[in-house]
Amino acid sequence: MHSRNYLRDSGFTVHPTSDRTAPGSERLQQHWRSEDRTAVVARTAEEGVRGCGAATLLLAHWFYRRKEARAPGFFDYPQHYAIVGESGARTRHLGPDEQRTWGAAWCRLDVWPSTHHVVAEPTPEALLLATLAVEPQWLFWPASLATPGPLHVAGGGDDRAVRLLLRARLRGVILYSTKEDGSGQQWSIELSGGARKLFDESMEALPSAERGQELADGRGWYRTVGVGPFLAVLASESGPGAP
Repeated sequence: MHSRNYLRDSGFTVHPTSDRTAPGSERLQQHWRSEDRTAVVARTAEEGVRGCGAATLLLAHWFYRRKEARAPGFFDYPQHYAIVGESGARTRHLGPDEQRTWGAAWCRLDVWPSTHHVVAEPTPEALLLATLAVEPQWLFWPASLATPGPLHVAGGGDDRAVRLLLRARLRGVILYSTKEDGSGQQWSIELSGGARKLFDESMEALPSAERGQELADGRGWYRTVGVGPFLAVLASESGPGAP
């Protein structure tokens, strides 16, 4: 809950990529609920923090600015989950007595405790199947990652059944990246003040081997896609973020 001491409306600036309003961000704000589960899928911890840290903090801010969250004695955390790729991993939640070296970075974004950290093979199929362990209403997916191929659940359940179940749970799928894609459909979140401080601390908490050399400016780019089309399209080399 430390983030609510840092987060203010003034710390977030939402930019559309045209003269019109940003429909994706408006839809998220209109339909998101404080009890919703949100899953951020990332092939590496750095990818998720760098590209989706801004959106994660914005949702945390919406969670904590509610009247009931400001009442004396309030204690709760957003239902946010980080699903991070790890070669050779068996899909599972971590914790509560287990963590990864990147865990502290996600905790700085209030994705806490470590039971909200999920590891899976860094393939589109394994990462999407891992969302079944979370059953989110909102899914943030890397724009550069291909849409998943056929899915199968142990003990039975073909691809169609898995996709139908995911579709029944999800209310929105949002592709994220650190760059504008030129589609004119993206919106971005720029951080300042306490929100930017938390983002920078999260990046610094990543192990140096996982942090990369590119400077992180804290700005994330997002594009909303239909739940049905996202789940219906099979894997392609170009990924769901391609034109």
